Amino acid sequence: EYVNDGKLYDSLTMMGLPKAYRKDPWNWFDVAFLVCVFVVLSQSASPVSEGAQMDRYRNTTTLALFFLYLQVLGYLKNFQEQFAAFINVLTGIMTALFQFLVVMGVVLCMFAHIFYFRNHDIPASDFGFHDDGAPSPFGTLANMFQALFLLAFVGDFDADAYPTDSDKTFLDLFIFLVVVILSNMMIAIVSDEYDRCVAMAHGLFWIRLLDTATECTLVFP
Repeated sequence: EYVNDGKLYDSLTMMGLPKAYRKDPWNWFDVAFLVCVFVVLSQSASPVSEGAQMDRYRNTTTLALFFLYLQVLGYLKNFQEQFAAFINVLTGIMTALFQFLVVMGVVLCMFAHIFYFRNHDIPASDFGFHDDGAPSPFGTLANMFQALFLLAFVGDFDADAYPTDSDKTFLDLFIFLVVVILSNMMIAIVSDEYDRCVAMAHGLFWIRLLDTATECTLVFP
């Protein structure tokens, strides 16, 4: 932004990217989809060999498919008011959960680091898992994070992975903090945001149609 003759100007707005356009996450999904498609096409221009190159190609194609179906959801917002209400609820919930997800991520990283520090050097055979040959969740920090994530949201864990009383104490603290407190906070946030978005569904639907008409007017004057 800059000031000229006492007026505030936005450089990106002057280039055809107004703030309303930049604040809409669906427009950024459009950009991400186009970038992924361009990368996939550039990778497909030559034969893709097995190994790291194939892994990159699969990952990029997966991202392109992910954003492709987000485009389908974006079009549903303009199709019918009921669809618009539902999609706007999803968007509003994800926006409202941003601070919660940051806090949840910090808590998961904290306990993952604690358990990894305590047990990462213990061989998997020493834990006495019920499944023979099961890998230790403490092998890497990423595995530990994944194990705690599944414990928090699915309830999937093996008690033998926490052999000492100290491990069980930290496990109980994690369950109380994440499963009892944070999970109920998430439910409350989702419920409040759902009620707010449903109440505004009619207005948001017509505002979205007006935005679409305005964008088309700018592109095809």
